[in-house]
Amino acid sequence: MPQAATVPAQWILSSSGDSARIAARFGMGLAIAKFINGQAPPEIVDIYRNKFKGSERFPEPHAILSITVLCGETEQIAHEMRAQTDYRLLQFEKGNFEQPGGYDSIKDVVYSPEEQARIRHNRHRMIAGTKDQVKEQLQALADAFDVDEIVVATMTYSFEQRLRSFELLAEAFDLPTS
Repeated sequence: MPQAATVPAQWILSSSGDSARIAARFGMGLAIAKFINGQAPPEIVDIYRNKFKGSERFPEPHAILSITVLCGETEQIAHEMRAQTDYRLLQFEKGNFEQPGGYDSIKDVVYSPEEQARIRHNRHRMIAGTKDQVKEQLQALADAFDVDEIVVATMTYSFEQRLRSFELLAEAFDLPTS
């Protein structure tokens, strides 16, 4: 049991919207899990904000959107990162959690029509592109969802790819990289 002088802020992660009502009722923070459910609609935040009852920790509503972001130096690198994530998400759905090789190990995979449909579905869970493309997409999402913050997850083949993605994202938003 961790020991702390203060109680951490209470947040609810919502992938379908039902939890937005709970967060609003109890004056908690809301995190929309778009990285889990790419179909999560902006109305989740509307419900939360309209029904929000303040608490000591959250006198005002505070909403976060969480999404997978893949930022590459070029469109080709971003495409390869997205293809690897497409493959990996399909494997997760099949119960295969082994780490695949790099892009070369999956670039020639032929997907069935059903797998192609799942890839299209899963694409809503992520943003991919160059730093300028990603910045534009993130700003559009922030506006559409009316969120206070965006939290990003980057699931890539290698640590170096993940680190570079975060560095490019920091550059896009003029944030320090160290």
